Amino acid sequence: MGNIVYNKNGDTLVRCPKGKKGCVIIPDTVKTIGLNAFSGCRGLTEVTIPNSVTLVDFRAFDECRSLKSIAIPASVTSIEEGAFLGCKCLENITVSAANVSYQSIDGLLYSKSGDTLICCPAGKKGVLALSDFVLKIANAAFDGCCGLKSVNIPDFVTTIGVGAFYGCRGLKKIAIPASVTSIEDAAFLGCKCLENITVSAANANYQSIDGLLYNKSGDTLICCPAGKKGVLILPDFVAKIGVQAFDGCCGLQSVILPDSVTSIENLAFFGCQGLTSVTIGKSVSSIDYSAFFSCTHLTSVTVKAEIPPKYDAVFVLDTLYVPLHSVDLYKKASPWCKFKNIVGKKSRQ
Repeated sequence: MGNIVYNKNGDTLVRCPKGKKGCVIIPDTVKTIGLNAFSGCRGLTEVTIPNSVTLVDFRAFDECRSLKSIAIPASVTSIEEGAFLGCKCLENITVSAANVSYQSIDGLLYSKSGDTLICCPAGKKGVLALSDFVLKIANAAFDGCCGLKSVNIPDFVTTIGVGAFYGCRGLKKIAIPASVTSIEDAAFLGCKCLENITVSAANANYQSIDGLLYNKSGDTLICCPAGKKGVLILPDFVAKIGVQAFDGCCGLQSVILPDSVTSIENLAFFGCQGLTSVTIGKSVSSIDYSAFFSCTHLTSVTVKAEIPPKYDAVFVLDTLYVPLHSVDLYKKASPWCKFKNIVGKKSRQ
């Protein structure tokens, strides 16, 4: 069947060769388009899915960069997460009106009820307004939509899924309405131009301070937009730097954490390649192993804690500034003792 691999009875399309180009018509014996079945088929311009297919599996069309449209027949009952991930030119997903599980609105893929946005094609550009019926933006729904400049999140949305806006490099700002109760991990990761996240004052779960996303009480920093630049001083009521809070903030040069901070979580500063200095307040007792991974230019660290915080990794080997009377403690504590220079500083009253 044209070098395309199927299972023995022909009801599962297992693999289409990456070198396949042009148009592929899937035979009507196929019920399942398998895991990564068309992954990396960058030369495919069109795929015809027959009205026998019920399942489009995880990343089935991953990195099919030449596909501009895809039509979902009535028979499909399950489209797994990331089915169309990396389809950079995909502009429209259409769905048969007879399909009982899915529908298409303005070329976007929704659940049949319209309450869940499943996938925005990565080729969409400009300004996008979502359907007013949406309650949930699914995991990776906007993944790789580099051409989007603005997305209007309607007032009824309650959930923004894991990695929902991952890699939306054209977004400069995003507004969270009052209705949102859950923003999952890495929702805005890889949004390199994102400078401000605003939150409705009526939101009971989140707030925005200086364009950064916090929980409502303000004691947890959830996300610093990746487009932030220069020096950043956090407010003195923040207690926790959340998972991946500063991930990818390449334009930040210096971050000052207040004395109220007690913990710095997993991958908090991952990939902050422009960061040269960081000040860690005196209340921090533990730092996650991976908190400063890939901070390639971080050379100066100030730790105000009198007792060396628990930390199981080395993120710099240059200069460490610590309280004057704690120098000996840091010189004996791992991994702090591995810094080239440990300098004592008088504390400011």
